[in-house]
Amino acid sequence: MGAAIDIDLASINSAAATGDGNDDDGVSVIPTLSVLDNSYQITVNVTNTSGNAGRLIAWIDFDGNGSFDVDEAAAKVVPDGTNAGNFLVTWANIPPDTQTGTTYLRLRFTSNALNAGEPNGFKSDGEVEDYRFFAEP
Repeated sequence: MGAAIDIDLASINSAAATGDGNDDDGVSVIPTLSVLDNSYQITVNVTNTSGNAGRLIAWIDFDGNGSFDVDEAAAKVVPDGTNAGNFLVTWANIPPDTQTGTTYLRLRFTSNALNAGEPNGFKSDGEVEDYRFFAEP
């Protein structure tokens, strides 16, 4: 994702969202998130030269419980042959228990099978990016 593509076979959690380094750049702008929002969108820059369609899943810890839950996920299919393509990821129904304060965004891209219940764990290819940001009242 982004220009600084690095291989992450699993996620590396950290409080500053820099567990795998400071090279996460798939999202250049994180739009303001308000607890009053019903939907939310981000643009993710992705390259896929794996030979297969890939799956991009993004999670936001809306409820602030420290985990990425299934109802906090949004997904996109990224076709093989995509070179620095911008994909709009949309959460159409934000959970009603969104909390204000520091929260986290996780992006995970792989050509392996991936579902909304897998923000962690091993995949044989792909990348994981984490971002820390603030949800406003």
